[in-house]
Amino acid sequence: METDWTAWRQTGQHGDRLDSMETDWTAWRQTGQHGDRPDSMETDRTAWRQTGQHGDRPDSMETDRTAWRQTGQHGDRPDSMETDRTSWRQTGQHGDRPDIMETDRTSWRQTGQHGDRPDSMETDRTSWRQTGRADTNFA
Repeated sequence: METDWTAWRQTGQHGDRLDSMETDWTAWRQTGQHGDRPDSMETDRTAWRQTGQHGDRPDSMETDRTAWRQTGQHGDRPDSMETDRTSWRQTGQHGDRPDIMETDRTSWRQTGQHGDRPDSMETDRTSWRQTGRADTNFA
């Protein structure tokens, strides 16, 4: 996605905040078109980093990947979590897809307003990894 972040800003078709978006904070805060870190967290960055209660993994969490994978306290589902899908759905301990979306999958797919890769992308993992875009046509 790094090579296509202009289009990424325009369409808002994204799940995880690119570092390149750091240069467009104003628009990001105003629109709130994001799946991961809520605006309210902006005022509590210190606690956000300490507790790890987050929607999008902050860079600081990179030093604690082991604990992060074990606890499943995450916003964007790491591949390692694929083996714990049942628990993930039951607990809803995630930053991206809210529980309410589980009952509104049709609308969720149509609008493309999402923070984390929708299950429909599971069938297009190869393309998703290569292009870095959710190429499922969200209307």
